[in-house]
Amino acid sequence: MQLIEKYPLKKEWQKWAIQEHKKYWMGCKTDEEFIQKAKSEAANLGGKQIHYGEGHSTSQKHSKLPENLCVLLWLLRFGIHDKKSLNTMTLFFSPDTIQAEQNVYQNIFTPSWLKNNIVNPAMNVYELFKGEHNFETTHIFNEHYICDRNALRKCYRESILYGMVSQMIETIVAWGYPPNFPLSNQNTDEIKNFMRFLNQTQDNNIIYDLYMMFFSSIENIIEKNVKHHHEIIF
Repeated sequence: MQLIEKYPLKKEWQKWAIQEHKKYWMGCKTDEEFIQKAKSEAANLGGKQIHYGEGHSTSQKHSKLPENLCVLLWLLRFGIHDKKSLNTMTLFFSPDTIQAEQNVYQNIFTPSWLKNNIVNPAMNVYELFKGEHNFETTHIFNEHYICDRNALRKCYRESILYGMVSQMIETIVAWGYPPNFPLSNQNTDEIKNFMRFLNQTQDNNIIYDLYMMFFSSIENIIEKNVKHHHEIIF
């Protein structure tokens, strides 16, 4: 948990904690008391319990750690799983790779941007295969794609997060910010016009860019392909 012991997050996460769970944290008077309580809370977390995606704030299971901190911990948990992904994550946070935008809603290093563009899209795919809501996709996947559901259920779900997050970070490092198409045609123009429409009409403090558009569509792409093509494949 060195993340919370050093600047720039050393004081910032404490402000987040008090704003979200004032009664739980109000007894902490020193940095050390905050840190020890956070470590105790984090010790009870499993990998998939760090953040619950779009339903995190309303979930009865989420921890007393501030959501912004959970976003950063989640990103490190699932964004680094081998030497390559570690190097990519290092490049991602390097100030020489991508310059932070002045507009907070376009600053890809803020927890809110990371949550909307990486955490939520990845967790939506994770939930798609989790099976707790009787998704048709889950049933098809379990029946046709895996042999031993009990042995592989947790493995393939977590592999989704590791694979998606590391590829998302790698994509951002490769294309930078703001992202743009390498060419222009009727399809790219339609997407740009749709993004412009969303940014002009949606008042939810979210900037719709290419990362948001494509990352958030992965869930629907997988769902439609599993549903319509599993019989052809098998």
